[in-house]
Amino acid sequence: MASQVIAISALTEHVGQQVRVGGTVRAIVGDIVTVDDGTGQAAVRLDGEAAALEGQLQPGDLVNVSGTVERTAAGGVEVVVAASTDVVSMPLPGGAVATTTSGAPGPGQSDGATDSSIDPAAMGSDSRAPVVAAVVLLGLASMSLLAFAFAGRDRRARARAAATRTVAALRQRLARARTALSHS
Repeated sequence: MASQVIAISALTEHVGQQVRVGGTVRAIVGDIVTVDDGTGQAAVRLDGEAAALEGQLQPGDLVNVSGTVERTAAGGVEVVVAASTDVVSMPLPGGAVATTTSGAPGPGQSDGATDSSIDPAAMGSDSRAPVVAAVVLLGLASMSLLAFAFAGRDRRARARAAATRTVAALRQRLARARTALSHS
């Protein structure tokens, strides 16, 4: 059965179900990884074969995990991941480093979870994110021009609408990323 992709804020509605959540690793304490997707934080317990991944994940990594939502002894919820193939991670772009600070567990976290924030100063001036965004936007513009050149009037209208939606979505993502970094 395929995992349903959900926001962390909706985990309590999916107890006993297979889910897929993604976000930024905020902390790692033993076999518990705290993941933040912007809607909330969740404890992800690496169990069985997945426990071998503990040393490979770092605060600040981007992860996507599939597992079963279970209740903790403290009454919260956690995502239990058993297979290492159910964890996909990518290091934080630009070599940024996340700093960890102690904090009380939030809703849905286990007692061992901690909170952290990204250190924007660690991004440095060599961050390639703006360059990648510019290249993506140029690629989209080029594709739009080609679509206009080889398409009829109806296709041009649909291509123009699709390009407009894509550019708007990229601008929103870029604005959210900037906001997240400025609040860190």
